[in-house]
Amino acid sequence: MCHWRCRSVEPGTPAVQAGLRVGDVITKVNDQQIDQQHPLQLELMKYRAGDRVRLTIVRGSQTMTIEITLGVRPN
Repeated sequence: MCHWRCRSVEPGTPAVQAGLRVGDVITKVNDQQIDQQHPLQLELMKYRAGDRVRLTIVRGSQTMTIEITLGVRPN
């Protein structure tokens, strides 16, 4: 399995507003497991700014789901 660990969360971004924290591990976008065939960046490219998605994350020993409204992607 290949998950994505948050190494930084920029202030004022949708990630912060949704409650994402440094160290959180994103395991799913909506119902799609994040793995080598479905990396996070490619999964997020399926959506547009303003779309709401569910992220399944692991924080410590706890698994939770947060909803995030996607913003404009940085260049």
